[in-house]
Amino acid sequence: MTTKKKPADPAPAENKEQIPVGHAPDETEPNLGGLIKAAEAEDGVNYADPDQVAEHAEMEAEEAEAAGIGAEMSASFIVMLAENTALSIWPFLEYDHATRDRTVELLIPVIEKHGGELPPWLAAYKEELMLGGHIALVILMTRRQIRQEDLRLEEEARRRANREPVHQADQEEAAQDA
Repeated sequence: MTTKKKPADPAPAENKEQIPVGHAPDETEPNLGGLIKAAEAEDGVNYADPDQVAEHAEMEAEEAEAAGIGAEMSASFIVMLAENTALSIWPFLEYDHATRDRTVELLIPVIEKHGGELPPWLAAYKEELMLGGHIALVILMTRRQIRQEDLRLEEEARRRANREPVHQADQEEAAQDA
């Protein structure tokens, strides 16, 4: 009786990691196949296809660029709003461009960190923040109107003390200048 030798297994068609027979991966070894499958399911990309991988990378780069532009616009708007609010209270303040630019520069990573959204711990208070901001705006507007009236009355008193004529047009002009 002659025994024939079995032909050797052909080389695998794909370059896959060979696991020795009888070897069972333990908990410390990563399950890359599972991670890749999970990533493919999440991204909708076949990571074995170089064209899909390149297209996915390009889309991610475009999304990141758009997010960066959005964060910069949001940061600029927030800084402008803060400056205008401060100037409505204290009109004598001046902000230089370097300070504005640095503030925007420091604010962008914070906005990007949270994806342009309020942090989760703060999002629960969004309505309260909106109400607080609106009440603050009403208070600032009220304060400004009171200040304008005080300035008008002071100017009127000064003119009376100097025996200058007080005209309605002068009063309106004084209120606008304040």
